[in-house]
Amino acid sequence: MSLETLRDLLAADGCNKAEQVITLITVCIENGITAGPEILSTVSGLGFNEKYVGIQLRKNAGRNPERYLWVRTAEGPYQLHN
Repeated sequence: MSLETLRDLLAADGCNKAEQVITLITVCIENGITAGPEILSTVSGLGFNEKYVGIQLRKNAGRNPERYLWVRTAEGPYQLHN
């Protein structure tokens, strides 16, 4: 499924903007799009404000898997918590 199709399904299901962006970022990371600038470009290219995508990317990144969805590694890329 393409990211565009996923975006449309999320919107049709009534997901708010934050839920849509978080889900799209998660799918990007799962599919190997792990560099911050690449994630920003990909998700903002789907019609979301780049600053807002960046806020969600940073807000949901951290070492504690009970609180955060992904982590930024020491080398720079993002990865999902296992």
